[in-house]
Amino acid sequence: MATLFRWAFRGVLLLLLAITLLVLHSLYFKPLSIRIFYERVFAEFALDSPQIVSSLGMLPPSIDWLSDELDDYSIAKGDAQMAKLKNDLATLRSYDRARLDDALSYDTIEFFLHTQDCPGPRRTSRASAKSPASPPRCAKTWPDANSSASCRRPSSSRK
Repeated sequence: MATLFRWAFRGVLLLLLAITLLVLHSLYFKPLSIRIFYERVFAEFALDSPQIVSSLGMLPPSIDWLSDELDDYSIAKGDAQMAKLKNDLATLRSYDRARLDDALSYDTIEFFLHTQDCPGPRRTSRASAKSPASPPRCAKTWPDANSSASCRRPSSSRK
């Protein structure tokens, strides 16, 4: 009987180790599933912005510890967030869109990350804050509904 408990304990430890490794891999590297990547990007974006969490009402009032906090609008935080957005966009584009079942989710999060990475004239980076005559950080524009041009990839890869 002791041998059975010993093997069961080892099995549970092995299972916990496998789950821990999967979670760490999903947090710090390219997740195995693109759905995990979607959830990670959304969770990181929401947790970096207490104002978004409060305005969406994501937490019930009994555990809402973020409702009295404001977002960090410093230049350093903006630069760190832009680097993270570029990294997330590169990770997203490393998935093969043609092999995905849900291409709409891919396009939606790509649009979100692209528009965050290529902000309008109100947002500026450190370089454009120093010199008002500097060109915009991102010259690419996302095509509107009436435009056939695309700045992301050739139309031959779209299916």
